[in-house]
Amino acid sequence: DEKMQINPQPGDTILGGIKLTNSETGSTGLRASLFTLRLVCSNGCVILDEKYSTRWSYDRRMTYSRSINNFCKKLNLLEIPKAELDEKYASVTGHYLSDREIVNLWRRIRRILTPVAADGVLGIGNSFRQNLFERVNLYEDPQMAQPTELNKYEIHNRITAGAKTLNPVKRTRLEEIGGRLIW
Repeated sequence: DEKMQINPQPGDTILGGIKLTNSETGSTGLRASLFTLRLVCSNGCVILDEKYSTRWSYDRRMTYSRSINNFCKKLNLLEIPKAELDEKYASVTGHYLSDREIVNLWRRIRRILTPVAADGVLGIGNSFRQNLFERVNLYEDPQMAQPTELNKYEIHNRITAGAKTLNPVKRTRLEEIGGRLIW
């Protein structure tokens, strides 16, 4: 939606819209979710917040017609929260991830990709990642964390850029991981 422009940084325009997925795209079923598209590179990001997505109910007690009508009604009620998106994107541009956040993020990506590909998506090398893992594993308190030089907005963009070359299932899953960094 052209009216839903977000500009987290000068010259960096993002549009908000809705992404539909279904079993034909590798999803488990029909779902509509808030989606953002970064124009400078056409990276996309799926926002899975309950308020901004709807799923088709597979309740066997409902007829197909009633189920799809309920989905369409919920879809028509989905609104793109421009002010909230502006705020969320603005908050990540100046935020740097901790070593623990990078380790956890790498683990989520690793469920989808190989270790080498996960490193590539995040733009980190194997030795850098191993050092982070060793450092995090040495913490006595599970809440301990040290800042890194990795900017949350840049990592979000690396993840969504890495998603573009993948099959629809992996692409959507990485776009969702990227969305979790924003939301």
